[in-house]
Amino acid sequence: MSTPFPDALHSVLQGGTLPLHRARLALGAVIDGGATAAQAGAFLGALALRGPAADELVGFGQALRERCVRVKVNRTPLLDTGGNSTAVAFIAAGAGAAVAEQVGRGLCWRPGLAEVLDILGVRLDDSPEDSRRCVEATGICFLPQQAFHPTLERVSPLRQDLGVRTVFDLLTPLAHPAGAGRQLLGVPAAPLVPLLARALKSLGSESAMVVSSRDGLCGFSLAAPTVVAHLRAGRIEEYEVDAAALGLQRRPAADCVSRSPAAEAALVLATLKGERGPAYDAALLNAAAALIVADRASDFKEGLARAAESIDSCRALQTLEAVKKLGRT
Repeated sequence: MSTPFPDALHSVLQGGTLPLHRARLALGAVIDGGATAAQAGAFLGALALRGPAADELVGFGQALRERCVRVKVNRTPLLDTGGNSTAVAFIAAGAGAAVAEQVGRGLCWRPGLAEVLDILGVRLDDSPEDSRRCVEATGICFLPQQAFHPTLERVSPLRQDLGVRTVFDLLTPLAHPAGAGRQLLGVPAAPLVPLLARALKSLGSESAMVVSSRDGLCGFSLAAPTVVAHLRAGRIEEYEVDAAALGLQRRPAADCVSRSPAAEAALVLATLKGERGPAYDAALLNAAAALIVADRASDFKEGLARAAESIDSCRALQTLEAVKKLGRT
């Protein structure tokens, strides 16, 4: 017998955690309108204050998976590099990984990511068939949240009204429309690293790295060690990665961050053309991790070499050009 939403809300407000099946039903009620705006706001606010438990995240992820628009792709394994670096996605694809990248609001979503792709000449795939055709022809596709998670648009006004990060910001990586079984996921705080890794494991991910740098970046940093929870072969290993120990020069985090979509697009293009600098090194390090997750490299040393080869051989840039060409046909 399903539990009514008010009971789930009461449990959360009292500080309790929901078992997986109740979490799935509760989030389904929030998404589908089975809860009033006041109830949904109280539910999301209470979760934001205490943070979700791993089983709750799994149940919430299941609820969103049940409601997303599915993409059937013949290329496997499929990789999602987290949506935080456009350059990393093209480098990974150039190195032979099949990439299906989600574009939308999340924990580390940057305003302007869709605009960056538009400036680069990349058309976002807004249908399952377009996405399938793109990834099978070029090795990469981009999946906009509004097209593949339309149910999230229903709660968008509520999320804006709350004005704080909610559990929804954690969920799109747990409900990939194309069922990507390999994921590089950046989060803004170290305590989220093992939590998301356990959720991905429970939801059936084959391989994943959940990462957060000690200086607050949602990815591997050149300036500080990066906390990693690495899911592989059914086990989660936790460790830290220091870019300097891998032979990369320490750089301030600010040197790798763009201030506008136009500046970011210019940086992506420069990186894919092989122009050395902080952005190049940061992309190389994050792409190395993505290639390990995609089983295209056995460790960071090999991953860095393969990422550099993807750029130096022009395959990363050629992948961008192929996507642009396909979008014009």
